[in-house]
Amino acid sequence: MDFVERHAGWTAEQSAAAEEIRARAGGGGLKVVRLVFADQHGLLRGKTVTASEVPAVLREGTGIASSLLAKDTSGRTVFPLFTRESPLGLPELRGAADMVMVPDPLTFRMLPWSPGTGWLPRSVSVHGAPYGERVREPVPGVLLETAEGWLLLDTGFNTALLRDPALRRRYYPSPSYQPELPGPGEPLPAAPAAVGVALEEITAVAVSRLHADHAGGLKHFAGRVPVHIQRAELEFGLSGRPEVERETIFRVDFDDPRIDRRLAEGDREIAPGVTAVLTAGHTPGHQSFVVDLAGGGGYVFTGDAADLTENIDEERPAGTSVGVPPEATLEPIRHLKRLAADRGYELVPGHDPVVWPELIRRLTGGQV
Repeated sequence: MDFVERHAGWTAEQSAAAEEIRARAGGGGLKVVRLVFADQHGLLRGKTVTASEVPAVLREGTGIASSLLAKDTSGRTVFPLFTRESPLGLPELRGAADMVMVPDPLTFRMLPWSPGTGWLPRSVSVHGAPYGERVREPVPGVLLETAEGWLLLDTGFNTALLRDPALRRRYYPSPSYQPELPGPGEPLPAAPAAVGVALEEITAVAVSRLHADHAGGLKHFAGRVPVHIQRAELEFGLSGRPEVERETIFRVDFDDPRIDRRLAEGDREIAPGVTAVLTAGHTPGHQSFVVDLAGGGGYVFTGDAADLTENIDEERPAGTSVGVPPEATLEPIRHLKRLAADRGYELVPGHDPVVWPELIRRLTGGQV
C-alpha cells in the first residue's frame, strides 16, 4: 500500500484523474509538472518534477523542505529552525525537516500553448499588488484565419535571449522576472504546425506592443510579411531613451530594416474582421484587437491593457505604464469593456492563467 492509499484518502474521481495524468506523462504529453501550495501568506511555494517522476509522486507524494513555511513575503527565512524551540509551535519542523506534499489530481491543469510563460510579481500586472505575490502568466499568441490569409497576433519571446546564458544575464537579470520556454525547440513554428499551419502560410502579423514577450518572434517574419504596429509604439521603441529597455523592450527584437512595418495612428482594420484599437497607457502605442467571427460573435483581446481578470472586473490599473499615471490605464480598460458589451463579444485579458487554459479547451474541444 503506497503513501497516498494510506494517508490521502482520495475519492474515486481523484483516482481517475490521477490515472489520466499518469497516461499523459507516459505518452509524451508532459515534460514537467509544477507542484505548488499556498503558504500562510497566500504565496505559492513548491517544486517542479519531470514527467518521469509524476507516477511516483502520485503514489508517494514528494518531499519538500519545511523551511518554506518559515519565510516572509520577500522569501527570507525569519523563523529559527535550528534551535531547541519548536519552529512555528511545531516540533516536527525543528531542523528544517522535510514534509511530504501530495498533489490533488483534480487541480491539474495543462498550460495553454504559448511561446513562453512568465513567472513574475503580480504587481507587474496589477498596480498596487504586494510585490511578494508571484503569478505564473501564459504568454499567448492568437492565430486567425481571415479572408486574406492567416494573421498572427503577437509573437512571443526571442528564444535566443533566453537560451544563451550570457544573453539571458544581459536581458533578464532580475530574479523576479524569469520567462520559461515550453520546450527545447522554437515554439512559434511548432505551435502553428500543431494545428496544420506552416509558418510560411502566415500572411500578416500584428503586435500589441514591443515588449519582449510579444515582439521577440518578429525575427521569423522579417522580409516576409507585413507587421502591424502603432506608430507611437515604434517611435518609443526606437527613441534610445534609457527607460525603453527597463520596460523590457529590446531593440534587437524589432530594429530590423527587413521588417515591413505597417504603422497605424489610432484604430485601424488590419484584416477583414480584425480591428486594432489604440489603448495607450501601458505603453505609448499599445493596441488591443477586436475580432469579428464569420458565423457571428467575436472576441476582444485586451493585450496588456488588462493582463488579468481582476484588471477588468475590479477595474484595477495596469501594473506598469509609460508616460502616464497608473490611473490613466483605467480608461482603456473601460473602453474595451464597452466595446465587448456593445457587441456581445467575449473580453479576453492578456495573460490570465485561468482564462487562457479554459479558452483553449473550448476552442479545441478539450485538446489542449
